[in-house]
Amino acid sequence: MKNWREHLVALIIFTIASVLLALPIFEHFNHWGRLDWPQFYTWYDVPRTTILKYKQIPLWNPYSWGGNLGLGHTHDGTLSPFFLFVLVFGVVKGLKIWMVVSTVLGGWGMWALVRSFGAGKISSYFSGFVWALGGYFAMHFAVGHADHFTQILLPWLYLFYLKSLHNLRYALPAALVLILMAFSGNPYPFIISLLFLGFHSLICAAVKRNLGPIRSLVLILALTFFLGAVRFFPLLDMMVRGAAVKKDVLTGTDIYKLWGGLVFRGQELHAHLGNYGTWEFAAYIGLLPLAVFALALVDGFIRSMRKRGPAGEIIEESWLFSSAAQLQSEKWALAATGTLFFFLTLGDKISIDLLGILRLLPGLRFFHSPFRLIIVSILAICPWVGLFLTKWELPGKRIIYKALPLILSCILLGDLLSQNSRHFQDIFIIPPPEIATGKAYITDPTLLEHHKWAEKVPLLVADVGQRPSRQFSQKHLAENSAGLSYFASRDIESKALAMYLNFLQNVGTLDSYDPAHLPQYALGQEDEGYRGEAFMLSGEGSAEMIKFSPNKFIIKTSTSAPDTLIINQNFHPGWRAKGGRVQAHQGLISTKVSSGEQIITFYFLPLSFLLGVALTLATSVGLIVLFIRRKHKPCLPDKPQFP
Repeated sequence: MKNWREHLVALIIFTIASVLLALPIFEHFNHWGRLDWPQFYTWYDVPRTTILKYKQIPLWNPYSWGGNLGLGHTHDGTLSPFFLFVLVFGVVKGLKIWMVVSTVLGGWGMWALVRSFGAGKISSYFSGFVWALGGYFAMHFAVGHADHFTQILLPWLYLFYLKSLHNLRYALPAALVLILMAFSGNPYPFIISLLFLGFHSLICAAVKRNLGPIRSLVLILALTFFLGAVRFFPLLDMMVRGAAVKKDVLTGTDIYKLWGGLVFRGQELHAHLGNYGTWEFAAYIGLLPLAVFALALVDGFIRSMRKRGPAGEIIEESWLFSSAAQLQSEKWALAATGTLFFFLTLGDKISIDLLGILRLLPGLRFFHSPFRLIIVSILAICPWVGLFLTKWELPGKRIIYKALPLILSCILLGDLLSQNSRHFQDIFIIPPPEIATGKAYITDPTLLEHHKWAEKVPLLVADVGQRPSRQFSQKHLAENSAGLSYFASRDIESKALAMYLNFLQNVGTLDSYDPAHLPQYALGQEDEGYRGEAFMLSGEGSAEMIKFSPNKFIIKTSTSAPDTLIINQNFHPGWRAKGGRVQAHQGLISTKVSSGEQIITFYFLPLSFLLGVALTLATSVGLIVLFIRRKHKPCLPDKPQFP
């Protein structure tokens, strides 16, 4: 890496800024978060427990909707390298560390991207602060959207994509960033990144009048699919077999909410706009970056016109056409792509509903909250403001002018920290339950100030901290169910916390807050017709689950005649039984058993996972062989040269 000292300084600065942004989370580092945090605790703690306690690959989740795919779940982050934080430090602390590290990498990535466009060292920090410390990520991180942690890495994806236009070797690191997004859970960062690269490549190819950008895109997508097959195959399995997802009712963002989301300083997490929290309309960057961007557009247009000859040719470079002259087309393609995403964010609030057209594509029908697309427009703004401020860093400028980028960067840093850091102040307010005589209570009085379900405090939680080995069971989030340790309230926030508390007690939640799941056929203990977690179809004999683990059930049966053993879990073709054939019975797992006593082992090993592993390994081996064969061959220098 060239100028590694500059990168080291940038890494240190963004580390300090990221810690300051998230400083409130360190006050009670082991406290649980409210809002959406508990649902992500569940999604990440189930695979963590599967790996550490049961020594299994988390392919199946028995705790959600009567049995659900694990690795194939849309929000599964098991394969992410960042999941190591969760494995080592636990889900509560690990996700907080993951959040801070992501913010550091995001700011550093934007700094490196803007530097690659030819911006000055100081001016690039201005762009990095706009990106990493802005309200979009601060709000989503504060509310608990752990699946957005990798969206902040979009500048790295774009940087490697730009480098691949001149050296196809960089298609591999670009693909690895996309794979990281897919491995870390939630399709939204991955989908938004794909849309960004797709539109940018088409526009850039049109501007350049060659297919180079399309070639790079195709190679990146191919590498992403083949290297990430271990994730994509199970995910496709979920898309094919999963229950229908409710369509999003929001089809656009009006211009008032869009403007307010970017500049309004009074944004609060507890307020709601219609059916959505304010975090779905918040991306505070303030007036300063927008003012600099407006000046950049005006100044750049005037200067570019003055420096063109009679035929429109460029006579002399201006800041708009900086020293990285090879990237002129990419700059304009980025501006056009950012403008396109701005109109996509508006959706049906304008005469031509571009988002409605986009939702006709496979997999985009249920795209949640159009405002999330504004992040691409913010990405497009960052290089422009960095390049505009760079004109004051040029040699020959008086020292007072050279200080301007530094002064503006410091003002912006203070503004973003003061506005966006406070979102984390009242989030992690739930102390972990303390065990006392087999019971525990959450009694933090601050709950009374923030929750609709405050009357439920103190909350009875039986044996939470001990991860009891009691028999696995499944229940509903029903009111007045004796012995169950969850909130009776039906609002989303309490449901999210309820399903996590249930999991900690080895209880599955049949109506958990989880939009992506298989069709539910399993029954809860409260349901009419419930016959246990394992039972014989005829009602004769006995079936006892003598060993439970997420991917494996061991059942002891005793019957005087051949019968059918049924497991109270949703059926999936990936379920197998040693010495028998698994089939569906009214949507549940079942197998034929002979008379007498038997020990039957069920285990989950779907074909989609096996095929994905095989394709990922084959592709990885192929790339390693190719690298070794080309290692000693001379290579042309990269163009353009990036710092």
